[in-house]
Amino acid sequence: MSAFFRIHLALSILALAGCGGSALCPVSGNVLVDGEPLTTGFVVYHPDDDREISGEELPRAELDKEGTYELRSGNRLGASPGKYRVVIVAQDLSTRAPDARSAVHPEPQPLIDRRYFVLEQTPLRAEVKKEAAAGDYDFKVTRSSPKSASQN
Repeated sequence: MSAFFRIHLALSILALAGCGGSALCPVSGNVLVDGEPLTTGFVVYHPDDDREISGEELPRAELDKEGTYELRSGNRLGASPGKYRVVIVAQDLSTRAPDARSAVHPEPQPLIDRRYFVLEQTPLRAEVKKEAAAGDYDFKVTRSSPKSASQN
């Protein structure tokens, strides 16, 4: 094997190590609503830069009974490095009409402020990186429209 080939191979492996290159970084966190775990809903990370990620590759996760999530991009765990806007959708599906053909077809009641549902309105941001600290992907949301929402 030539020296050039060995160097090229080594650099290719290093580029894919960790979460550099096209590899994914592990992303998991907790969501609290008014200080309590949000136990139902979905978390979706939308790129907040020039990267184009859509469809199944858009990093997303379902919240579990402890209010935790672990992102998947398609069928792989994690998300590509970069900055994201974070959308969280949580609704009480028991409040929607049981029959879509009914004259009154109410929307499910939101469990959190609707601004977290909308990409253009969400104040939640995250930066996915290889060396993320504990709590970097945790979010605090509210049920009603406060003057501000915060991350961490």
